[in-house]
Amino acid sequence: MDVLDKERRAANASPKGRSALAEMDVLRSAVIFTGAGLDATMKRLVNDVGRALIAGGATGARANFESFLKAELAQPKVPDGLRDAILHVHPDQSLLAYFLAARTKASFQGSSDLSSRVRQTLGIPKSAVPDTRLESLDGFFVARNNIVHQMDIEDPSSGSVARIKRSPVQVATDCGEVFAVAGLLIRAAAAVCRKAGV
Repeated sequence: MDVLDKERRAANASPKGRSALAEMDVLRSAVIFTGAGLDATMKRLVNDVGRALIAGGATGARANFESFLKAELAQPKVPDGLRDAILHVHPDQSLLAYFLAARTKASFQGSSDLSSRVRQTLGIPKSAVPDTRLESLDGFFVARNNIVHQMDIEDPSSGSVARIKRSPVQVATDCGEVFAVAGLLIRAAAAVCRKAGV
């Protein structure tokens, strides 16, 4: 992000002043694309690693899978997708696909999603990926959702179209932390696989 700021200042008649609207949009794009990258990476991780761990009987992942199915079956009305999975010619594969689809169906909205839909699903211990590391991304998720759902407008309830100002340093820091936490989750999932022998 320093490069962007230096180039902007060098191209302007004056090196002082606020960032242009286009420059703010580049920062917003960085947040959006980083969020999309996190979603895609975590969905792939959960599908690929989760499938191997659960089918291989890894304790934490298997327990999470069974707990999910018990909760679904305890509902007053069994969800149609679950009923279809049970009646499938290969229910073991179908139930696993149903579970993984439920865990990856939506984008991740915060640390609680990363905890329940990635860490717990894969049986990653909290000691490997502490809550504090996941919670360090909550500010990023708020920024991403403001950009995506409210066009980064400061006060959507007002008639103003003033947009939130993004700092290149803060955006770079937030995006870097997303990559760091994603890497931590991937390494922790690899360690769980090694331990389970899958």
